Amino acid sequence: MLMVALTAFRIVGLGHPIPSVIDRGPCPQGRWSQALYAANTPYRIGTMYGCGLAISKGSSSRLDPAWIHQTAQEHFVLPGGSIAAVCAERFQWEDAHHSRATFRCRIKGGGTVAGVGNAVDGRANYLLRISRA
Repeated sequence: MLMVALTAFRIVGLGHPIPSVIDRGPCPQGRWSQALYAANTPYRIGTMYGCGLAISKGSSSRLDPAWIHQTAQEHFVLPGGSIAAVCAERFQWEDAHHSRATFRCRIKGGGTVAGVGNAVDGRANYLLRISRA
């Protein structure tokens, strides 16, 4: 449980896969980690650990994938504590190099984490906001 007044943070850079068994086990779509940064400064403040539960994708005549929808359990380790949430994430590609993501997460115990952002060549810059119920 997060015990500080942190209300926003960014997911930045490339994600890093964590070895796991794909297609079975508690994370059938894989596991990963990614750096968390302060919302308005260039300082790393924590790490997000993801567990892929379900994934689907769509293609278009010019892009494959054109979009990905993912459901994941995510654990945000931040200053003063951590947040466990189940997230619905959508990634939409503009072209082979540019994408946009949206996040809608339900915090276990109440509240939400939601946000949007862009990525260039897989390097994320997503701003997420925490709202406690």
